[in-house]
Amino acid sequence: SHLKYSNGYVNKNIGDAFLLVWKYLKGMANGELPQMYDDLDLMNFAISDNIDDAAELSLRACVGMIGEIAVSPSIQSFSDRLKPRMGSNFYVKLGFGLHIGWSIEGAVGSEQKVDATYVSPHVNFVMYLESETKAYGVPLLMSRWFWVHLSPSTKKRCRKVDRIHVYFSTKPMTILCYEFGEDAEEVVKESEKYFVPYVNGDWKLCKQQLDLFLEKRPNDGPALGLMDILESYNFKPPQSWKGYRYLDVFISKQSHLDEDLFSPRQ
Repeated sequence: SHLKYSNGYVNKNIGDAFLLVWKYLKGMANGELPQMYDDLDLMNFAISDNIDDAAELSLRACVGMIGEIAVSPSIQSFSDRLKPRMGSNFYVKLGFGLHIGWSIEGAVGSEQKVDATYVSPHVNFVMYLESETKAYGVPLLMSRWFWVHLSPSTKKRCRKVDRIHVYFSTKPMTILCYEFGEDAEEVVKESEKYFVPYVNGDWKLCKQQLDLFLEKRPNDGPALGLMDILESYNFKPPQSWKGYRYLDVFISKQSHLDEDLFSPRQ
């Protein structure tokens, strides 16, 4: 229902992942904002081309799905039945990657089978974001291209996780997560103390601030993920460091810390 009422839909699945699409359309069905999202204070959404509103609704939809999965008795019961086989810490959860970009929409296939699909490097990138939710221990990651279209109040709950450069962009991009807790704004502000020196190449100060941050939140996924990156280089940035890591969206988990990924392709 969250997907339906936010004007999104499921396009296809790839393994255990699903591609969810929110088109940048003019207006919505029935000419009014769905009742379940009427607290967003979106003005004239049904009659205006406003990509900011579309971004806000898609994020709210994903947050709603994550929340319902976490408290659903039937899902919890299903997780409990799988724990003997999957381990005592197993539970069913969802991971999301959110990004805004262009895509070619069309039918792909043959006379035997035709599928409507989307082809774009941005589709590949959002798949990368979703896969990295596991590496950073968060249920949702978003690109800065997506983040800039969110409301000021929502941005206060979005925390910088890493800064990367991908092949389809001429500039580096920050990736962020969404903080769910009541202390979200405090966590976002505290994380800046280690993230800024990380980008600036002062990894000694970054480690000091990470240690202080992890004393309060020892199981924080983004902080632990960044600590792993620093540790793999003995807490010294590579000579080619320019404030970001150069990544290919098709890289494997094992190779994403390789030295050559810190430099642009030749």
